[in-house]
Amino acid sequence: MVVGSSENPYDWHAFRWTQAGGMQDVAAWLAGAGVALPAGWTLISALGTNANGNVLVGQGTNPAGNDEAWLARVGPAGSGILLDLAAFNASLIEAGARGARAGVDLPNLTLFGAHHRSLLDSGLVRKANGACGWATADAVRNHSSDSRLEVAEVGVCKDLGTIRVGLGLGQGWQRQDWSLGGGAKLDGQHLIAEVDNAYANGLEASAAAYYGRFGTEMRRNYMNGANVDTSTGRPDAESTALRLRLDWKDLAKLGRFGLSPFVAYTWVETRLDAYTETGGGFPAQFAASKWRVNDLRLGVAAKTALSGATDLRLGLEAAHRFEDSTHGVNGQAIGLPSFSLPGERVKQDWARATVDVDHRLSDTTALTFGANVASSGGDASWGVTAGLRANF
Repeated sequence: MVVGSSENPYDWHAFRWTQAGGMQDVAAWLAGAGVALPAGWTLISALGTNANGNVLVGQGTNPAGNDEAWLARVGPAGSGILLDLAAFNASLIEAGARGARAGVDLPNLTLFGAHHRSLLDSGLVRKANGACGWATADAVRNHSSDSRLEVAEVGVCKDLGTIRVGLGLGQGWQRQDWSLGGGAKLDGQHLIAEVDNAYANGLEASAAAYYGRFGTEMRRNYMNGANVDTSTGRPDAESTALRLRLDWKDLAKLGRFGLSPFVAYTWVETRLDAYTETGGGFPAQFAASKWRVNDLRLGVAAKTALSGATDLRLGLEAAHRFEDSTHGVNGQAIGLPSFSLPGERVKQDWARATVDVDHRLSDTTALTFGANVASSGGDASWGVTAGLRANF
């Protein structure tokens, strides 16, 4: 195999030569495999090849007349040409980092969607040693991660003196939008357990543990010559989370509102299995990955009665994430060298506002409705929640 550059009366062209096939223009070699170059591109020279001659690297001229590096191949692993290697690496980072981020967003929605209030704060008068239950649904949009999420959950709880324990089962869905029309889908179930204790001075402490497992579909899009190509993978993901929270109920009054400050610490770990993509000209193998985040929140809730059966609750909180990026992305484009790329940067500080309305249908049953908005960061940009809570 010989590769190089050949001059005709007008310009230079990259070529490959074999004893069996003679000299062949690289653009024609690619065209024979169904790979088209964008208009205005010229492959000037081929500068290197692999052992069997099916992968070439070289130099070309883009439509603006600037020199660019390129990588091309034709073979069973896939056929195509990469004219923007930085953009291709960005697609690998997107696939590796966004999947892990989805595994953090879903538990975060559960813990700070319908569960942004503790089980003790149900809007109903608690019965001594009674039982209770809930059914909730959340739908949100997160612009910072270009995703839509929904969670539905049911659960039961029991009062044991000043302690309330609860166990819930839920289903989560997430859809992420990626570059060039690609994206990810996550669907799965979760368990959540919560233990709360009410102290005599108005302090309420709570601990919530979460475990979820999800099936995914990753659809990575990238430019292959003149066309958008797609490689797809279906790894499994699982998430574990723990939230510790302390509320001080009705610490102060502001007009008709009772003010209740709170502080919460949340730890989330998401794990994405190793997987190999299929389809497209440049599928990749991704190593297993893990991402941990630690968040601290400070907030205050203001609550007042709108009527004998209806309460209004307003909330404002600030959050800080101690991590400034997702994990790195490691793997190998099949048939090409391995890669080790940095993760995506994330916003570390954001603020969120919430509004909730509790309407008691009876002494033992209440409907709850809520909405929230947040600045760019770890929470949804906006969302709505609704639920039914009951004491038995």
